[in-house]
Amino acid sequence: MRHFRSLIIGLGRSRSLMLVAGMIAGFAAQAWPQATGSISGIVADSSGAAVPRAALTVKNTETAMSRNVDTNDAGLYRVLSLPVGRYEVKAEREGFKTGVRSGISLVVGQEAVVNFSLEVGELMQQVTVTGEAPLVNTTTAETAGLVYRLRSTSSTIPLARKGEEK
Repeated sequence: MRHFRSLIIGLGRSRSLMLVAGMIAGFAAQAWPQATGSISGIVADSSGAAVPRAALTVKNTETAMSRNVDTNDAGLYRVLSLPVGRYEVKAEREGFKTGVRSGISLVVGQEAVVNFSLEVGELMQQVTVTGEAPLVNTTTAETAGLVYRLRSTSSTIPLARKGEEK
């Protein structure tokens, strides 16, 4: 009977340790930065007027995961917390041709801006634009860069920096 009681007390301690370890792991997972980005933009007609309540589908072409959003009254949309990868964005609104943008590579922390100019037409007509999203970040005023040092066997070549003469 003594052996059985010590076994039950031992199980209680191990469960407590497992509970504490699980809680620590849960907090760590929430604190760990996620590898995500976002896609935003405006949907307008060919005259530049906003297209409110346009339906957008943002699809990861590598995983087939998709998210649906609608534009607001100003024609703006934003899809947050998207896993990094390649995306296709489709914009639809009754009375307009469907617009599709593909080849959008989303990297960590990037907010890709994908704007649409929808043409008046039947819903069954579709306009597809394929291309890479610009590598220039137009949504933040952040500057970053890399500097490489070149070495040869005889000397070190100095690098010119921005604002300095060569």
